[in-house]
This record gives sequence, C-alpha cells and structure tokens, in this order.
Amino acid sequence: MSRIKTIGRKLWGPTVFTASFVAALYLGVVRLPGLPQLVKGDDQTSIQIYSLNDQPTYTLSALPGKEDTTPFPSLTYPGDSPSPTPVFAPTLESILGGTVDPSTVHLSEWNLITMELLVPLKRDIELSAARYGIDPIFLTKVAIFESNLDPLAYNSFSNDYGLFQIKKESQSLAQSLAADKNGPFYFPELNMAGIFHPQANINMAALLMKYNSVVIGFSEPDQLYAYYVRGPGALNSPGEIDSGVNVIVSAMNSRIENLNVILPLFSIPQDQLSTISQAEVSSLLQSYHNGASPKELYLQIAEINLSNLRSYGALGDYPSTLSYSSAVAAAGVLHYSYGVDMSAQLRELSSIGQVLGLNAQNTDILERVSSRQNRIDALLAGTWGQ
Repeated sequence: MSRIKTIGRKLWGPTVFTASFVAALYLGVVRLPGLPQLVKGDDQTSIQIYSLNDQPTYTLSALPGKEDTTPFPSLTYPGDSPSPTPVFAPTLESILGGTVDPSTVHLSEWNLITMELLVPLKRDIELSAARYGIDPIFLTKVAIFESNLDPLAYNSFSNDYGLFQIKKESQSLAQSLAADKNGPFYFPELNMAGIFHPQANINMAALLMKYNSVVIGFSEPDQLYAYYVRGPGALNSPGEIDSGVNVIVSAMNSRIENLNVILPLFSIPQDQLSTISQAEVSSLLQSYHNGASPKELYLQIAEINLSNLRSYGALGDYPSTLSYSSAVAAAGVLHYSYGVDMSAQLRELSSIGQVLGLNAQNTDILERVSSRQNRIDALLAGTWGQ
C-alpha cells in the first residue's frame, strides 16, 4: 500500500516536550507507566516495567543481540511450566482467546501465509510489546498491515523498511533513545543492529510507539497508529483522529479478522497437532512449541514452500504465488539478516518465478511475482534496500 509517511510521525517529539518535563524524565525524577528502567545486578542487566502506581510489575532480562546464536531470554510463557510462575509477557493467544478443533482446521491461502510468517516473529512481538507497555495484538495488526509480515518489505517510493515500514531517520532516533544512558528509554542491549532484521525492527517499532505516546499524550492504539503514519496532522484536538487518516486506521484494525482465525491454533495441545490436515501448519506449530529459533523456523518455512512449488508446479494462480512470496520472504531474510547462504535456494526461486510470470493469470499476480524477482536479483547482487 502506497501512502505518504512523514518523518514527523516519529520525529516531532522534541518540539512538543516542555523543557522541565524532559529534564524530569531524563533525571529519573518522573517515571512514566510502561517505560523501561535499567537495573544492573552483579552478573546481568535487566529492565523493569513500572505500573501506574510506580511499582515494578515485572523484570525482563536483557535480550540477546542476535537471537539465532543466543538462547531466548528466561521469560515465562503460559503453558511453559506445570508449576505456577509469573507471566512476564502474555502470549497473543492468551489475550485474544478462542479455541479451535484441530481436526477442522483448514486455513485459506492468505491466512496460511500470514500464519507461517507470524510464527518466527511471535515471541519477539510479545516481548517487545511487554517491555514498552504496548498492546501486542495492536502491534501484530500493524505489522500485518504494513508489510504482510515480510521482514524484507521495502517501499522505494517512501523509503520505508521492514516489518513496520520504518524510515532510516526513525531508526536513528530509536537507536539514540536506547543508547542514551541518562534517558528513560535506555536499553543498550536491545537488538537494533539492522533495519531489516526482524527482531531489531520489532524492537524499534515498539520503542517508537511508546515514545510517540509520550509525545502526543495519548496511548490508545488507534491514536498511536494515526500518529505513526501521518505525524501531528493525524490528530485533531482533543486527540480525535482526522477522518482521512481514520480510513487507514480502520484498514489496519481489520487485520483482527486474520488473527481471530490464526491465534487459536497456538492453543492447540501439542499431542493434537497431528490431527491438523494441513501439514505445514502442524509441523510449524510443533517446531514453535519445541522452542525452535526464528532462524530455524524461517529455514522450515522456506523449505516447506519450495517443496510445494516443486511438487505442484508454478501454475501462476493465487495459491502458488502466495507460496512463492512466503518462500522468498523466508529465504531472503535468512540470506540478508541471519547470515545464512541461501544463494542456491534464491536462484531456484528465481527460475520458478520466471515460470510463474509466464503463467500469471492476472496482472496482480504478475506484479507480485515481478517484485519478488527484483528482490532476489538485488539480494544476490548485494544491493537490496540501497
């Protein structure tokens, strides 16, 4: 979706703060609910999130710099342990609720690709949302709307990058906020190494959303997203969303329909996953519950979709095009962000894309395939995102 995104949506904060409030924040005199406060122990660095009564609600260990080489932080998820333990980062499915009979599961093509690409991102979305007091369902809807959960999504017209379509200027802001040891957002261990890296992009988006809530003085998700996409002009006094921007906000919120179908799948007991008729859904959920890393999950997604394309052919229809898009997204982020040499798989996908293009049943499919072909060429040439 092409639309104007002003730098001001994420950078106008300093013009709105009063000097005294900034000083109070940065000196630690004032704590804002949901903002991180660094606590250094003898052998680790952790971060505390404060509630409205200024009491720590939970503590998070510092996230590793690269999630593919370091184990996940020691946080508790519902269902991880039979003994009662604090829940630091609620899962998406525990918030939205809902159950499903696994024997009846059959996802549409669009929900299938959305589910596939959500699995490697889910834990990082939950952690980042908890760290900054952002609704994780809201954060997930934004990522689906902005990029279709494609980590290498890039809008060359507006220069927006990654899962949350973040500008380079906003990346610099997020990095500086996290690195400022005198500021309320200080968290130097936060992974913000690359704008296309999934974990880094999620961390930046959550931090920027919290920063924006301080800037505009509102914390409702719809207001935050309106400001995120259009800056100060998105909100009329007293915080009402401009009617033109509200159309975009409503479109973003419609992604809840996808989540209402997908999230109950994560509540299916592991011993019942084999009854799901769609093998890719069952195998990915098994890997997720077994603690597979994002890198391992992306490898599985790339292989699942490559296998499907090899078996059923490049028919040029909508299902095969979505499978192709999912394979390119997974192989591409592995190659670009995780340092996995996926050259052979990308070349194979390029050949498949040529056939898909010839068999394309409509111009929408042709355009989708062509854009992925251009990405593969740029990835192999080392010029993607430049």
